[in-house]
Amino acid sequence: MAAMATAVAATGLQLDREARKNPAVAPWVPSAFQAYAAAPLAREAYARGEFEDGAAYARTYVRRRPIPAEGLSLLTMNLLGEDKEREALPALLLASQRGWRDTYTQLLITSSAEQVGESEVASQRLLALWRLQHREGPTQDLTANLLSMPGGPQAFANGLDKADLWITPFLTWAITQNVPSTSLETIADAIAEKSVPVDCSLISGPLRTMARRGAGEAAQTVWSRSCPDDNARAEVGEFAFRKSSAPPGPSDWAFPRHAGLTTSLVSGPAGIGLDYRNTEHMRVSVAQRITALKPGEYVLSLDYLSGDAMNKQPIVLKLTCYTQDGQNGPAARLWMKDEAQVIRIPDEGCNGQEFALLVAHGSGTIGQFNLEPASAN
Repeated sequence: MAAMATAVAATGLQLDREARKNPAVAPWVPSAFQAYAAAPLAREAYARGEFEDGAAYARTYVRRRPIPAEGLSLLTMNLLGEDKEREALPALLLASQRGWRDTYTQLLITSSAEQVGESEVASQRLLALWRLQHREGPTQDLTANLLSMPGGPQAFANGLDKADLWITPFLTWAITQNVPSTSLETIADAIAEKSVPVDCSLISGPLRTMARRGAGEAAQTVWSRSCPDDNARAEVGEFAFRKSSAPPGPSDWAFPRHAGLTTSLVSGPAGIGLDYRNTEHMRVSVAQRITALKPGEYVLSLDYLSGDAMNKQPIVLKLTCYTQDGQNGPAARLWMKDEAQVIRIPDEGCNGQEFALLVAHGSGTIGQFNLEPASAN
């Protein structure tokens, strides 16, 4: 009998320890052995709005595991759910002192700090969570909220450090989640000032997408601050081809790869030109450029065309518009020969644009892409 009792107790304790790592085990832990298991059970009860059950589990957790901060934060959740802010404050403060490694406590402290406008406190906790790789939904939601608060972006930027290797996934997330452009620029300034290392190949695509939505200048600012080593970088209003080994930024020409297509940048009479050879019997894009032109008419031309582009198969210029939320808007195609062409950017549905140069079967050189407002002619 004693051996059986010992085996039952050992099983209960083992299940309880497993519940610390795997919350799905918690409901299977016998109540007599619930300690670590009480924490996920309390969270689940609170999520269902069952604050009385949640409080009971929280008290069990604190009684059987009095040192970890998580139990105090669970009790705080119950008091806040019952609108007992004054009673919750002592538990919240004690939890904050103990709980730097407890994700649940840090999220609770962050949420409370944001509610009262304490951006400095919130930024410290969020930076700790990003550094500990706790980057799930709640952390991201609270970070997005902080970066929309007055003083929040600067507080977050002030806490950055050169050793913050998580900054690349953070930037990728922030760009794709439409964090305010001004907030991104503030953080990018700190990245440049503190030389925080960024993998430019991973933020190139998201920033180009951001530019398509019409935020080209902000995207270029983030790019130039985060990836300052590319001396051949183009600016927003420049359209010349440039040689660079770096991934394309928001204002750079990109050169897609296709089967049967080879391209190279070469020096020409007006600077850098683009040589191409297309062995496929279909048009393909050899170069793409994102812009954020204002509505109106613009004059386009391609200078120094040679080879098949000049003689047999003219270049097709494709313009694709994008709305502010990144959806495709109106599109247009122009056959580019010797003479300049006029294209109109519509008043609506074209916050950002992408120009693509399409070439047919053959080879040739494109020397210069020119664009200026029609009123300037």
